[in-house]
Amino acid sequence: MKPLQLEKRLTAAEATKLAAANHDLCLFGLSKLTPDVLDALAAHQKRLTIVGLDEPLDREAASALARHAGPVDVPQLDVTRLVDAEHAELGRKLFADVVGASAAIAAIAELPPVLAIAIELSPFWNGHLPAVKTLTPAVAEALALSPKWDGQLPAVTAFEAADSVAVAKALATRKGPLALPNLKKISPKTLTALVEKQDIDIPRVETLELIAEPDGSATEDFVIPKWLEERQQRLRQP
Repeated sequence: MKPLQLEKRLTAAEATKLAAANHDLCLFGLSKLTPDVLDALAAHQKRLTIVGLDEPLDREAASALARHAGPVDVPQLDVTRLVDAEHAELGRKLFADVVGASAAIAAIAELPPVLAIAIELSPFWNGHLPAVKTLTPAVAEALALSPKWDGQLPAVTAFEAADSVAVAKALATRKGPLALPNLKKISPKTLTALVEKQDIDIPRVETLELIAEPDGSATEDFVIPKWLEERQQRLRQP
């Protein structure tokens, strides 16, 4: 897909012609998107990427962009700020369309539940979360309920937030495999909550750095469950 260089503005008539294209569109150089242009583009069925937008979207424009028939990617737009009622519709669409597939989202820790639940609803999400490093309990709960999610969190290397135990408990409710193959740092209580799920893939316990409880509560020793000890003993065997 070759980016289409545009001069600052795009007319509704021009947008209507572009919308008829049976291929992805990458619009580069626009300074502003008006609702009439976005309404015209809404009929486009393929991925729409808009690069270089230098003005914030108002409510009308955001709603029009959310009606686009295909997936949408606006790299310069900070999706985590689309949390108010005026932009929630666009926030849900952008989050669900690009998560796991675009550098626009490196982590989803600040997204509210309404956006996290979009994981379940999006026809465009591929089920992968290769860049997510942190989770809130609300997002972890939404993921655990999603049949689309593959259960993989390869970018999660530590549980250091005060609500880590709640996140671990939520993840442990997932029906299906759960994998944190690159986990390095975790507190005893968080690890205990996480391994309530026996269908879990984590590094060997002796390789993990057990840290103090992030919420300031007393740190106790981690007692490895028998099933996990037996499984990890098998992993040690050549």
